[in-house]
Amino acid sequence: MKRIVLLTFVLIASLSAGWSQARCKKEAKKLLDLQNRIVTQSFERLPVGAWARYNDGTVALYLGKDKTPDGALYGIEFAGSKMPVAQVWYTIVDKQFQTPIGPVTMRTLDPRLLYVRGGPGGGLMRIDGPILQLA
Repeated sequence: MKRIVLLTFVLIASLSAGWSQARCKKEAKKLLDLQNRIVTQSFERLPVGAWARYNDGTVALYLGKDKTPDGALYGIEFAGSKMPVAQVWYTIVDKQFQTPIGPVTMRTLDPRLLYVRGGPGGGLMRIDGPILQLA
């Protein structure tokens, strides 16, 4: 057993030693590009009415894009969900980060408007603004 663990450790160490700093930077840039393409393709190009069903039975329905004075909002409505949130409207924000490979820009989804269900028969409550800053 000790030999297997030692052999695995030596193999991992030798493989990771072969990765130069330039190769690590190249792979990190590929992952960043993938993240940015996922956000762009998931919301900017998603057809209205597209939906997803989750294991708990929640259905998420894409409502589309709504233009506001502050920019575009992309909406998702949740049905059959145990979450109190009925709708979330996101904006796509390019955020700047300083990383070991240098400064990068990452596209992220920033919730700006939530419609939250009240208790039984309680109606909806609207929460407006950069939601991540409210927490």
